[in-house]
Amino acid sequence: MDAPLDALGPAELFYRSLVLEEREDHVLAAVVMRLASSGLYTQEYLACADDAVRVVIQRLAGRERPVVDLASGHGRLIEEMLRGLEISVVATDFSPRVLRRARGRLRSMGLHNRLSLLSFGARRTPFGDGAVRASTSYLGLSNIEEPGLACGSCGESSRER
Repeated sequence: MDAPLDALGPAELFYRSLVLEEREDHVLAAVVMRLASSGLYTQEYLACADDAVRVVIQRLAGRERPVVDLASGHGRLIEEMLRGLEISVVATDFSPRVLRRARGRLRSMGLHNRLSLLSFGARRTPFGDGAVRASTSYLGLSNIEEPGLACGSCGESSRER
């Protein structure tokens, strides 16, 4: 943690960012995460990711009911939803610790007022069939074997994505 940032590789920067978040130094963690991302991903990949987030925000514009984000992880997509929309967001993840870290980061930005956290495994959601009208996921579904089964619990809205 004492090494200068310019002496670290992208993976080391990424892990430093996680440690900084655990220590609730969210401003420096964000700076370090940006440095890590620019070394871990191509500019084309980062631009495509930004475009994908913009499309989701556009598709959700005008909704009034909460959006459930599956496997929220770090919370990149939920951050943008809370910034760009006037809806409530339910962030979900298997790990309560990951959710608390994301909430702390969002709280440091003043974006936590419309945020709820719910921890569960994606295979067995607490929602009945069709109960969730809009659901999202940024990169979390790639961590779930057969994610289509998890999306099935989201009812008809899962086909709209």
